[in-house]
Amino acid sequence: MRQRLGRSVDPYFEKLDALCAKITSFGNLPTGWDGEEAVPPPQAVLGTACKLVREMPREAELPSVAPAPDGEIGLTWVNGPKQLNAMLHTDYHLVWVKRLEENGRFLPGAEIDLSVENYPRQFVEEVTALYK
Repeated sequence: MRQRLGRSVDPYFEKLDALCAKITSFGNLPTGWDGEEAVPPPQAVLGTACKLVREMPREAELPSVAPAPDGEIGLTWVNGPKQLNAMLHTDYHLVWVKRLEENGRFLPGAEIDLSVENYPRQFVEEVTALYK
């Protein structure tokens, strides 16, 4: 571990901070960033995405993240042939699909409303299951 101001810095948390900085940077995208009519994600959705990734257990890898044209944020976790693709919509609904085996079909996950659900237990369990 590295030292920062006399304290040990866990590399995991450095990576997590960098991921949240990347997510936050999506808010700086200009309208039309995709060459068409894409809009940047709203600041509140960016904060929700950062909160979501910070709630994942350490045994889960950090996801790949990308903005989507309607202001959504895509998150993807991959562990070998297993994969979970999630989309955080601007209305705070989180929807996902998962693949559990190589060449397998994507299976429906679920949809939860993060504006009313304080802790997305079902989603955290689905991501964690990819790494077991």
